[in-house]
Amino acid sequence: MMNNNNAFFYSSNLSNFLHINSDNASEYYHQLCLTYNKSEYLSNPIYGYVIPIIALVLLVLNSLAITVFMTTNRKSPTNILLTALALSDSLGILVISPTFILVYGFENNFKVMKYPFCIFHDLSYYLASMFHCISKWLTTTLAIHRLIVVSMLFSGRRIATMKNSILGIVFIVIFSASINIIPTLHSKIYRSITLYNTDDNEFISNICVCSGRDTSEEENLVVTWMKDTIGTILPCCILTVVTVVLIFKLKEAKKEMARLQTETASKRRKFRYIDRTNKTIIIILVCFLVTELPFAVVYTWIIIEPDPTTSELDIESRFVSATILNLIVYIGFLSNFFIFMTMSSSFRQRLREILRIPT
Repeated sequence: MMNNNNAFFYSSNLSNFLHINSDNASEYYHQLCLTYNKSEYLSNPIYGYVIPIIALVLLVLNSLAITVFMTTNRKSPTNILLTALALSDSLGILVISPTFILVYGFENNFKVMKYPFCIFHDLSYYLASMFHCISKWLTTTLAIHRLIVVSMLFSGRRIATMKNSILGIVFIVIFSASINIIPTLHSKIYRSITLYNTDDNEFISNICVCSGRDTSEEENLVVTWMKDTIGTILPCCILTVVTVVLIFKLKEAKKEMARLQTETASKRRKFRYIDRTNKTIIIILVCFLVTELPFAVVYTWIIIEPDPTTSELDIESRFVSATILNLIVYIGFLSNFFIFMTMSSSFRQRLREILRIPT
C-alpha cells in the first residue's frame, strides 16, 4: 500500500518493517520514531515504580524549599542561587519523568511512537538536558560564590551580591539553552503517517516518522563535544577543584574560630553562622559531585568511543548505565532538602511556620 507520503507498509502489525522513499532531493533522511529499551529487566521496575515515587516526593519537598527561601526574612545571594537550583531541579524532573514512566516503565521495550507523542518525547529530553545543565552550572556558581566570600573577607561581599547572582542565573539559563536547545531546532522534522492493515484496509494508528538531518560525522562530533564537555565535564572539573579548596578553607576557619574565643559574642555568633553556611554548601557540593562525576565519566567514554559495536561499553551496558545514573541523579536532587533540614535551624524554623507546626 502506498499513500501520498510515498510510504510503503508491509505485513499487518505495528512491529512491521516500514520503508519510506523520497522522490525529492533533501538533506533529511526518513526513519520511524522508535522507543527502544535494551535493559527492560532493570529499567521497567525503576522507571515504573521507583522513579514516580521519588519524583513526586521531590516536587513536594522542593516546592517547600522554594517557599522557605522566597519568604525568609534573611534573603541573600546564596538563598537566591539555592532557590534557582531547586526550581531548575524540579522543572527538569517534571519534564522528563512522564517520558521515563510512559516509555520505560510499562514494558514498552520496542515500540513505534504515535504522533504527536514523538514530539513530546524528544522535547522532554531536550528540555531535561537544558535544566540539568542549568543545575550543574548553578551549583558551580554557588561554589565559586562561597569561595569568593570566604577568600576575600572585605571585598568578597561586594562581588557576590544579589544583583550579580541574578545576572549569573539569567546568563546560565541563556547559555544552557544555546548549547542544548538551539542545536536541535532543525535536527528533525516530524510527520504523521496513517497506518492501515494490508489485509482488510483497517485503520491501525497514526505513527510518527522522524526526518533527521543528514549531517556529517564531524559535525555530529563537534555538537556532541560541545554539549557534553561544556554541559557536563567542565562544570564537574571546576566543582571538584573549588570543593577541595573550600574544604581547606573550612579547616583554616576552625583555627580562626578558636582565636575568636576572646572576641565579642556578636562576632563569634556571626562567624558561626558563616561557618555553618560554608559547611552546608560543601555538603551540597560533595553530594552533587557524587551523582555527577559518574555521568561525566560515562559521557567521556561515549565521546571517545561513540560506536557501541566496537566499544567495551556496548549498547546494553549503555542502557543499564543510563538507568542507574538517572536514578542516582533523582536521589541526589532529593538529598538537598534533607541537607537544608539538617544543617539550617532557620530553615527548620521557617518551614515550621509555613506548615503551622508548633515549635
